[in-house]
Amino acid sequence: MADSGAPGAPYVPRVVELTPEGEKAWEYVLPSINQAPRYAERLSNGNTLIVLPFEIREVNPQKQTVWQYGTGKPGKSGTPGNLERPLRAYRLANGNTLIVDRGYSRGQVIEVTPAKKVVWQFGSPGSSTAGSKDQENPPSLVRPIDALRLADGTTLVTDKKQDMLFYVSPGGQVLEARTWQGIYKAAPVTDLWFAQPLENGNVQISATMVTGRSRVAEVVGDSMKVVWPKEISQPKAE
Repeated sequence: MADSGAPGAPYVPRVVELTPEGEKAWEYVLPSINQAPRYAERLSNGNTLIVLPFEIREVNPQKQTVWQYGTGKPGKSGTPGNLERPLRAYRLANGNTLIVDRGYSRGQVIEVTPAKKVVWQFGSPGSSTAGSKDQENPPSLVRPIDALRLADGTTLVTDKKQDMLFYVSPGGQVLEARTWQGIYKAAPVTDLWFAQPLENGNVQISATMVTGRSRVAEVVGDSMKVVWPKEISQPKAE
């Protein structure tokens, strides 16, 4: 688990591994809440990949940093190697790392080699074409929140700002874009906590509605209708 250490005592940001009984098996403590982790995953080599503010860090079981990407501090938008607001990082089968950087005004998803070379990119800080939906200028990325690389090389990217799922080619072009805004008709969303693309093309979302209720749902298809849970209570519009 990635634990930000806030808002309660003892305010210790950390990545912690727990046994099924809830006992601590491994812990990586960060020095301050300014380095609160956003996400972490255990790699097949036994190391742990951790998303920190401005940095992606891989640590071994002895808690030593064995790989790192990002400056670890705020930098100028568009500067090579700079991450503004990273949210997710996944180690790909080819050994590269797929990084979702939400950004400040605009975000990006990049694939980085172990030598820290960017070999694939979707979105760009400072891009100005978002929101366009005509054939010549397809919709572009604004606030990425998650991504998934498929076996055929296609990358699925979800956009928090636009409530949109992008299908992106290995060349970085948008093949298709879908929106799940239709499921908000009963009650708008105040916070979208995550929107995780799945291998079947569906999206699993977690959101809090204006009614104060929260829901986790899986949405599917061009209409992005809810397919899970099968029966979901729709809050009445007030």
